[in-house]
Amino acid sequence: MEVFEADLSQNNVAQLNQALAAKPAFVFSFNGIRAALDVGGRSWHDVTGSPLVVMLLDHPLYHLDVIKEPIENMIFLTVDKKHAKFISQDLGDKRPCYFFPHGGMCAENIPTTKEIDVMFAGSLENPLELQQKINALPKDSRKLVQGIITCMKGQSDLSIEEAARKIAFSNNDSVDPPWFYDNATFLTLADRFVRHEKRYRVLKLLAQEGLLSAWGWGEGWRQLKTEVRDLDFRGEASTGEILQYMGQSKIVLNVLPGFTAGSHERVLSSLRNAAVTISDKSTWLSEEFEEGKEIIFFDWDRLKDLPQQLKALLNNTEHCQIIAENGRKKAEEKHTWACRAKQLCVSMFK
Repeated sequence: MEVFEADLSQNNVAQLNQALAAKPAFVFSFNGIRAALDVGGRSWHDVTGSPLVVMLLDHPLYHLDVIKEPIENMIFLTVDKKHAKFISQDLGDKRPCYFFPHGGMCAENIPTTKEIDVMFAGSLENPLELQQKINALPKDSRKLVQGIITCMKGQSDLSIEEAARKIAFSNNDSVDPPWFYDNATFLTLADRFVRHEKRYRVLKLLAQEGLLSAWGWGEGWRQLKTEVRDLDFRGEASTGEILQYMGQSKIVLNVLPGFTAGSHERVLSSLRNAAVTISDKSTWLSEEFEEGKEIIFFDWDRLKDLPQQLKALLNNTEHCQIIAENGRKKAEEKHTWACRAKQLCVSMFK
């Protein structure tokens, strides 16, 4: 099988046209980049019969512009099982939609010496600034957003759409799809607040205990630095650098962005880089990895126990090494991007 790659980071239209001229069996795109390709007013994919396979890397609410594209020959892949259900059920979209998790990436060389105790990498918005945006909303919209936030704080396994149904429709599954389109701005604001407030809370707890070395981006880091002056924050880093730091870490902390039935790439990448991976729980991660042997989960209802949980791991080097190696083997066997590519091709050509 021949693969054509079109790098659109530099708006390389010529490269894209060359790839499409080869009449590929399908076109794969992260987040639907360059989804709108027209031929005489119709989608190129509908004209040629070559399907567009779109992998949405975040909740579909953040990608409604792609989902609204009038392309009949489009297939959606989501990184959370609930995201696939949301597109089919809540948005009423009849095009194929399947759960398709991230793959993990690995540093070129994993060092044998682990110099970093506990690492975290990721974005961090300032919850105070997000709360100000919520406070500035009209009364009814503010009530909706605050209700969703309260609901999600009280039940950590709820997705944003599940919380929205509880608050706006008394948990009724029969919600008209236009409602989610019309209220997407408010729902994503609620989702962002919950994501970053939870992330801020756990990072502050560990920073106060001196248990955290962090890389990231966003105004939340500046705010956290004002509250924890000894925070070991090392600034922004590229994907390749983050993978190297994962390989140098004994433990990598992950806080899922509300993916309660899926995963984020960082979880699988930290596993592949032979670090003990500790994360909040999702149903899919619990199915794929054995807790205590391949991965460690922390509980939002017992967050105060997390520092001691980490200290116990750090004080047992042999146990850490066993967990890290078990997790690495499982991720290497089943959860690389090469594995995902093979799964996709098998599905597309069967």
